[in-house]
Amino acid sequence: MHWRADLDALQFPVGEGRSCFIHRLAFRKFLGRTPTPGQCLQFAWRYSAALKDAAEQRCANLRDAGHGWNFHLTSRDIARNLDPNQGSAFVPESRL
Repeated sequence: MHWRADLDALQFPVGEGRSCFIHRLAFRKFLGRTPTPGQCLQFAWRYSAALKDAAEQRCANLRDAGHGWNFHLTSRDIARNLDPNQGSAFVPESRL
């Protein structure tokens, strides 16, 4: 996972040749404010399994998701994949 400053979004690979993007503003739902890129990355690493599951589900639901195909996730896509027992609230790095 890495931050794309030119797109103001997180990017990570999904499957063969596909890229998933999550815009910084999609993270607001989980972080309770407009997050910095670093806060988005911290959240993404903490919940990487949920993000990857959401991306795989999105690919499965879209037509013609072949090699080299890019897509984005919304906060709703991510929320559906967060474990309710894990919680979705942002925990500042100093508290981890």
